[in-house]
Amino acid sequence: MTSDSVCLTIGDVQSILQIGKSKAYELFRSRGFPSFRVLRNWRVRKCDFEQWIIKQKY
Repeated sequence: MTSDSVCLTIGDVQSILQIGKSKAYELFRSRGFPSFRVLRNWRVRKCDFEQWIIKQKY
């Protein structure tokens, strides 16, 4: 991931959240996560991901 990337990949999100591959795929397929597919690859816009992080409650 570069600092000027508009979209994050599953690998990027895995690194940021420090989760495994299967959990990352589960997250990308979940209803409340702002992801989308480009052909066969999952993506999430960086700004949408940041907003999703802020909205999470612990």
